[in-house]
Amino acid sequence: FGYFCEKCLQGRDSLPSPIKLAGASLELDGNPLPLIFVSSRQINAIVPFLTGPGRHGLVFKMDGVPASDPVEVEFVPANPAVFSVDSSGFGEGHLYKTDYTRVTASNPARTGDTLVMYVSGLGDVDGEVITGDAAPLSELRRTKGKVTVRVGDDEAEVLFAGLTPGSTSLYQVNFTVR
Repeated sequence: FGYFCEKCLQGRDSLPSPIKLAGASLELDGNPLPLIFVSSRQINAIVPFLTGPGRHGLVFKMDGVPASDPVEVEFVPANPAVFSVDSSGFGEGHLYKTDYTRVTASNPARTGDTLVMYVSGLGDVDGEVITGDAAPLSELRRTKGKVTVRVGDDEAEVLFAGLTPGSTSLYQVNFTVR
């Protein structure tokens, strides 16, 4: 987690997300996972919200290749991470002002600014969400757990924390810098 997916912000070409992409698929406890991205070195999948904490078996499958042995994966209720600009999980995060400009050294956030931060791993949300389908545009899906944002030593005012409307798995946190 902590990697930014440009396609996640722009929306997929088709929804719901496919369970097979480029000949690859993943199963968690025997259930196929919707896929977002597949390359020779990386697979991004959506884990269903109803997946409880604890150990679960993940199996990789590829056309023409025997399935992998199950790999035990530990899940926690939430594991927040800010998407980084360079996709490394470090450095500048994907933070935007309400005019859609990215916060940078030359375009800094100031006290009173409302910002949007794109993140992953905020856990369960209110309302029904079908895994791999887009979050509704008409009704916000807010996180069930409390989300706090600190800017320096100050706690920001969180206005919204939940799934980005129209996205399959991208969260956003809207907050005001104090």
